[in-house]
This record gives sequence, C-alpha cells and structure tokens, in this order.
Amino acid sequence: MTSTETTAERRKGRQHKVMSRLEKVLNAIGQWSLDRAKKIKDVICVLKNGQVEVFVVTKAEEYDYELSKQLTEFSSPYILRSVIGDATLVPSASNSELRCYFDPRDVLMLHLPAWTSGEATDAHGS
Repeated sequence: MTSTETTAERRKGRQHKVMSRLEKVLNAIGQWSLDRAKKIKDVICVLKNGQVEVFVVTKAEEYDYELSKQLTEFSSPYILRSVIGDATLVPSASNSELRCYFDPRDVLMLHLPAWTSGEATDAHGS
C-alpha cells in the first residue's frame, strides 16, 4: 500500500464520518420537527463552516416562546458538541424576509411532509 492510498483511505473515512454525523443530525431535526408539525412550516438547514445552522420557521406570525424553549432544549446538546452551529426560531416569513438570515436560494429546506417519505429539497424544490 502506498502512502497516497493510505491518505486517500483516511480522507474517505473522515468524509464518511462527517456524512454519517450530518445524516444523524438531520434525522434528529426532522423527527423533532415532525413531533411539532402543527406549529412548524419549514425547517431550513444551512451548512456553514462544517456545522449545520438550523432555522425553524413557524406557521404563526407571532413569536412562539414555548416552541423556542423546546428548540433550545433540543439543540443545546448538539451545539455544545459543535455539531449544530445555531438553532433559530423564525415566525412565518417570506423568502425576502428570510434573506435577513441567509440566502434562501442556497440552502437545504426540510419540508415536513418530505420527512415521512424520506425526501428533502433545496430551496427551489428540486
């Protein structure tokens, strides 16, 4: 085995671990959201600096303090382990309003019905 093969294998192993960790986090976020589907419109994940920034968009236009508390309790262990960079609750918002937080064209949106079928889409629905 050459040193190049060893380096490539190590890189592949690290990439697999990162993807596995990301998949676990996204599944946990999806399940948490499904449990609160009556209040949540969308979950938007932004990959930034190797971490997931999570934006939970509610169906209500008013800020939901109880849901915010639940999101904090859910996300805190992930934030402490540097798996999630941040989790933010956002009252119902249009794409133009969401631009205050991120560029809606460049994110992974986790639509709640998609979690039951195992699908996720980008902001354009593809």
